[in-house]
Amino acid sequence: MDQSLQLAINHGLPLAGKNAEDTEHLLLVSLTELEDADEASLVQNFQHSLHGKNVDIHSWRPSTEVLQAIAHQGQHRDSQTNLYAMGILAHRAGWTSLIVADELTKRQLKGTCRVGENSSISMVMIAIQSSNTQPGHEVRVVAKRTTGEDKNNAELMATMQTFEPQEVNEYNNEMFTNDGLVLHDTDRGVFTGDIAARLEWEECSIRGSTTEDASWAINHGAQPVALPSWVYHDNRHLNIFLMFPTAEDELANIKSTLQSAARKCHQKYGGQDQEMAIQLIPWEYHYVASRRGLLNLWDGYQQQILANDYSSRIYFLLEPTKDTERVLIGILNYDMLKPAIVSWISLEQVIIKEQRWGLSAKECLDRPKPHIPESQESELMYPPEQPFYVNNPPWLPADDRINWVPVFYLTSNLTKDQDQAVRAELHTTNTFDLEQWDKHCCFVPWKDGQRDGTLEDMWDIFWDVYTYRRDRATSITPPLPIFFIDQQSGHDLTVIAVDSDILYTRKSNTAAAEILKNTPARKVRGFFHGRLSGRDAHMAHANLSIANMGFDEFTEANQFPRPGWPGHGILEDDE
Repeated sequence: MDQSLQLAINHGLPLAGKNAEDTEHLLLVSLTELEDADEASLVQNFQHSLHGKNVDIHSWRPSTEVLQAIAHQGQHRDSQTNLYAMGILAHRAGWTSLIVADELTKRQLKGTCRVGENSSISMVMIAIQSSNTQPGHEVRVVAKRTTGEDKNNAELMATMQTFEPQEVNEYNNEMFTNDGLVLHDTDRGVFTGDIAARLEWEECSIRGSTTEDASWAINHGAQPVALPSWVYHDNRHLNIFLMFPTAEDELANIKSTLQSAARKCHQKYGGQDQEMAIQLIPWEYHYVASRRGLLNLWDGYQQQILANDYSSRIYFLLEPTKDTERVLIGILNYDMLKPAIVSWISLEQVIIKEQRWGLSAKECLDRPKPHIPESQESELMYPPEQPFYVNNPPWLPADDRINWVPVFYLTSNLTKDQDQAVRAELHTTNTFDLEQWDKHCCFVPWKDGQRDGTLEDMWDIFWDVYTYRRDRATSITPPLPIFFIDQQSGHDLTVIAVDSDILYTRKSNTAAAEILKNTPARKVRGFFHGRLSGRDAHMAHANLSIANMGFDEFTEANQFPRPGWPGHGILEDDE
């Protein structure tokens, strides 16, 4: 093939060099805006770590126009969608592997890492495994972070040809550094092969698909799917999404088949419970046809549930089912920390758990064990818009196993000396702190230079923290309580502690249940707030986050009532 044509196919990505006995070739792609000096430092760092091997590093920075031509562009240039696309372009150009510099690489080079991030310079290594050499063949793209300081990095060139993702670890930050992931073309359907010849985004361009198409934003964008209001969320209905168009009679036949299977299950296990109704959501109500669309559907499903409630699973059918004896349905199980797992489960098993536990059944059902390597029965997916590292808001660390507290400013009027003194106080060890535990703070600045924050502003911040990822933002240490720095902090080195004020009622309290039934995070009636010494913040956080001590054991507990909560003046704690 003519080299200019090959370059056109690969959007300008350089062709692979041929390895000689004394020289190997390595492709470095930058998905971040690196200065020339930083890129030179990065190349030098990795060449040094290869311990004398003669490796010719080929650098490439794709333009914004190139990225727009191969994948949907969200907020992150270094998204996993772009990583996958880089792997495909590299494969077309003859490469079997590459390394990618991203925003984390840039922060590590600049020495501006976020709290909890490893300061060692790292990049994403990507390997492309081909099934055969025929046109249109399937490929497998795997990714994992690697660091130039790793003692095994001398074998980087060999490692990139052989590494495999491992079983997903309990901690989400290790998914990228230790476990690795299989990357997919998220614009194609779940359980479909990844094709080297053409990205689905490129296919859309050829077909003339546009953002005006009804299904385009759902399957190729990043917005939650808007679902009809008649979708129930209780233990009397089982919602199943159809991933294919159906005529009215076909829809009725599918529902009859599934309801018959559910009836048999009820007769076998149901006892006195009411038979669970199968609720089919036709394809015409959501248009989901891609992996990205399936995650958008999961997100839309959460939007219909009150804040702080949670449904980790959605159920779907990829094709009509006619067998009432052995009905398998698809599941997307996503806990917002580890990758989503897409797999199969029997209708019988789902009904037994759903009927017993209702909305909480998604947490009671055992999380399926990841199958690595992936097969036709399971896939692992992570939100395609996200980068290949932990990307938390500024008040959360990248690794919550450290000793950390979230600290929000309510003023921008502290002097430099006052600010430094408050921060030093927060990091000061008191008599109760464990010496081996370094103190970390996730500071969030106050952005309104015209005024200082009020209790109402504190409530808005508290609510954002409390409902972020539906109160499932961390795997170890919860973010609450949170702390605030105001102008008084600059004078007496105190901070304001804030923790949730929860209504405690028994299940038998039907009056409370009725009053609060349509209230998001229904039992949060406000928050407690009080001042304490900055050096006591970490100790307070450690104990209050696990309810080991009461708020009033650290400071005087003042109450701020939640705006609009319907239980004020009516509901009290049950004894």
